[in-house]
Amino acid sequence: MHIGQGIRRADGIAKLTGTALYVDDVHPEGCLHGATVRSEHAHARIVRIGWAPGFDAKGLTLVTARDIPGENVIYLMTRDQPALADHIIRHVAEPVALVAAPTRARALAAVKQVVVEVEPLEPLMDMEASEGHQTVIFGEDNVFSRIVIEKGEVD
Repeated sequence: MHIGQGIRRADGIAKLTGTALYVDDVHPEGCLHGATVRSEHAHARIVRIGWAPGFDAKGLTLVTARDIPGENVIYLMTRDQPALADHIIRHVAEPVALVAAPTRARALAAVKQVVVEVEPLEPLMDMEASEGHQTVIFGEDNVFSRIVIEKGEVD
């Protein structure tokens, strides 16, 4: 290889012609497909999660925070984000449950048959008003991080 020359990608032709395989193209025998049930509420207490009455859930699996072994957390910058909402929903579209099914179509259809019964709570819709608010969704006072700058230096 010489500096300034293009490098031929090993998968370039396959991607160009549409014959490359991606993870979503591989279907091993017995593979289950997953779909996520997301909250429609900005802030709510979870009362119950279950299948809609009369829905035939044969061959399906519904997973909630209770089913997660170990710590229910996705660690990004801090340990502040649950993998699945556990008791309290903190934002619209927060994941509250997972569905596993034999086909992708069945998983997507089954998500619509999951009932998330909630008790709505007051959402925090204003950043300024949320600091020190009686409704706490993060830490002790809803402030993610404080940075003090004095004379051009960061503490």
